[in-house]
Amino acid sequence: MARDFAPPDTNRYRLRYRVLGKGHNLTVRPPNTHTIADASATATKLHAFLEAIKTHLYNDFTIVNAQWCDRDSEVFLPCEAPAPTTGGVSTSGITGVAGAISMGFVGRGSAGSKAGFYLYGHNYDVPVNSAAESDFRLTASEIPVVAAAITALSELAPAFVAIDGSPVMWYPYVNLKYNDRWVRKLRQG
Repeated sequence: MARDFAPPDTNRYRLRYRVLGKGHNLTVRPPNTHTIADASATATKLHAFLEAIKTHLYNDFTIVNAQWCDRDSEVFLPCEAPAPTTGGVSTSGITGVAGAISMGFVGRGSAGSKAGFYLYGHNYDVPVNSAAESDFRLTASEIPVVAAAITALSELAPAFVAIDGSPVMWYPYVNLKYNDRWVRKLRQG
């Protein structure tokens, strides 16, 4: 029988950012051998990831702060945040719909657990503006920026882990999706 895992089974690093007037969190799981003293390695890796994708981030993308939570804890403490990344896409003329689209990076831990996170504030549009986007999935072979971002996640240390503590193997694609919460907020005005 498979073991159930709880969020505190691993360390967690939470990046808080704002884009298109909304606040978001991006949570990854550094190795359990790391402590808050090693947060700079995670910050450096996330900076490389954001730099790889910055040409498709809106130019108001702002890192607010970062927090670290040790394994077996629920207390998030301030820690080193990634260096600032400036997006390359103007927010001029952008509607609220753009803020509802998430880009999901997904993978699987070597022991079988799913892993992933969502990024907001990119200019890939779900309403199938091109053949590459028609299946709501952008592959590394279709989009060089996606390839560079996945390479940063896959090859730079430290290796992020799944909830079971095993290293994540990132899939060579990202999924585009309208987030239900942000769609509901748009409908409510």
